[in-house]
Amino acid sequence: MRKSSAYQGTQLGADKPGKQGNLQKNVFVAQDLGHHKFRSVFNSWRLIPHDTGFSSSGSGSFLFAEHHKLTERELCLKAITAGYLGDSETAEQLLLSPYETVRIAALGALHRLTLLTPTHLRSALKDSSPSVRCRSAELSTSHKSVILSTLLSDSNSDVVEMAAFAIGEQEDTSSIDLLIDIASQHVDDLCRESAVAALSALSVFATPDDKSSISVALLAAMSDKPQIRRRAILGLFQFDTENAQYAVRAALDDHDRQVRSLAGDLLGVQVD
Repeated sequence: MRKSSAYQGTQLGADKPGKQGNLQKNVFVAQDLGHHKFRSVFNSWRLIPHDTGFSSSGSGSFLFAEHHKLTERELCLKAITAGYLGDSETAEQLLLSPYETVRIAALGALHRLTLLTPTHLRSALKDSSPSVRCRSAELSTSHKSVILSTLLSDSNSDVVEMAAFAIGEQEDTSSIDLLIDIASQHVDDLCRESAVAALSALSVFATPDDKSSISVALLAAMSDKPQIRRRAILGLFQFDTENAQYAVRAALDDHDRQVRSLAGDLLGVQVD
């Protein structure tokens, strides 16, 4: 889930922890890789330029004279370098690049420099590129003032999934009703899974009425696909209601082995 509180990820080199001495190695690794995106909240966005996506055409429209002759690849690596060298000015300028990969790298650079602000994020959340919106949503997890609920209705499923994850991380209980709708109705399995995981996380902070609504949504999710049932079990285990506890015990006989195993781990019961 692409994927609640257990979300981990590896970002583009610009904001990945490491010593400056590793910069050159990271840059050359970025050059050698293709453009890969893992739709998982466990394996967060890795957006690296594809060799067929780089050209110098159109770069003349870039606003800053020192960059206008650089290719997309060169601008992307320049953004990564800025994050390692403390060059916040360059990173800020590259947020306005016409290339989505460069804008994503620039966001990562500012994040690495701890200079990424809610203003940067709000602007990026309106970007025309779904990939930039996803990256901005992911980076908004530590900025609770950045409202992400509008992204839950985004036309791009990747954006919806990442927004659901980030809202869970922000502990934003105001979006519970929207998440319940996604968990029950969204056509994308990963969006439903992300919403169920976020609801499980938010149940800790929810009001009694919201907790009741979350419980109903998680119980309904127990009839969904195995990966979503696993998420639902983790949430239901937090509830002490009879229905929730029964659903967790019933999962010991689930036809999916991983669901049975998770229920067994939670209940301290050995399963086959």
